[in-house]
Amino acid sequence: MSIDARYATKWETSNPLYIVLKESMSIFQEKRGFEVFLSLFPDSYSNELLERNSKHYNLENLYENIKNHFIAFYDYDPQSEMISKYNRILNSMFDGRDTNKRYIYVDELLQLSINLFIATLLKWYDEKHNNEIYGECFLNTLYLMNNVCIFGDAPSEDGVRWLMEPFKGDPHIISISEDCFWTIMAFTFAHELAHEYIASKKTNRKETKIQGKKKTIDRAKIREEFEADKIAYDIVLRIIMEGDDNEFVLKRYTYLSPMMYMDFFDLFYYTDRVLYKKNVVLSDHPTPKDRKSSLFGIVDNDIYQFDTEEGNNLYNCFLDAFDLYKEELLLKEQKGKLKTVTYTLRRNQLEEKYDS
Repeated sequence: MSIDARYATKWETSNPLYIVLKESMSIFQEKRGFEVFLSLFPDSYSNELLERNSKHYNLENLYENIKNHFIAFYDYDPQSEMISKYNRILNSMFDGRDTNKRYIYVDELLQLSINLFIATLLKWYDEKHNNEIYGECFLNTLYLMNNVCIFGDAPSEDGVRWLMEPFKGDPHIISISEDCFWTIMAFTFAHELAHEYIASKKTNRKETKIQGKKKTIDRAKIREEFEADKIAYDIVLRIIMEGDDNEFVLKRYTYLSPMMYMDFFDLFYYTDRVLYKKNVVLSDHPTPKDRKSSLFGIVDNDIYQFDTEEGNNLYNCFLDAFDLYKEELLLKEQKGKLKTVTYTLRRNQLEEKYDS
């Protein structure tokens, strides 16, 4: 199921959902993306290098790699097709209702926002004493959390250029964020495929549902999310330990990237609370904080042996900028400085649309 399950029921009732997703538009245009990249980093990349990298490092290859590791590690051959398009939803999910057409969907909006989010926070930390960069990184993070995550608006080409402007001439930050991105995508694919794997093992489980203030909390689905996280992180950590022996290398220093993933959603919900006073209740998913806590419990297992110092340092830098954003957002909201970027009517209309 989706990590952002707020509007999942609307999508689950689309008929047929598979066709809707398959025929959706794509916001990724490789050629234009290369042009933006080369304009920002002319001394570090060439068109030939970008083309060569894109042929190896892409979602299709990563997905096949994760499927192969499911076979190797869990003696299970996943059958789901992978779809990635743009549907204005910050979403990844597994749909196995039709056993003849199972698929995993990862929205392009999620991919775009995750990559820019990590790069922005790392740049913020790296130059937090530079007032200009500090301000740009706050505004960019706010734009990602508000316009992109809450409202599902994909930035235009000019918008992407604006979001990447703080990194101009600093390809090192982009390289780190991309390494983290691939580890997060590996975790996402493994998590969704874990749902297929779990479904194949299911017997008639007793479901426990608890009525909350507005929604019914499905304890069985929440337990399954934790189980899918455990399987996914196990696969990711074992791939990391393979090092260069794996054709799709996940860098050791990115081993805490799934925690960044949970922090991303935590900050998304935090922004929604501060700007719009919305308190998201996930009826069939644990909170991002609970999931992160569970993930830390997994990686502490002695079976995962590799050097973690660099990864720990990277995550601490990320968390410093994470805290800076929360402090700045709350302070500016209390001083009334965010009124021009607070779209309360549109936010209420969005809620009404999915709650109707």
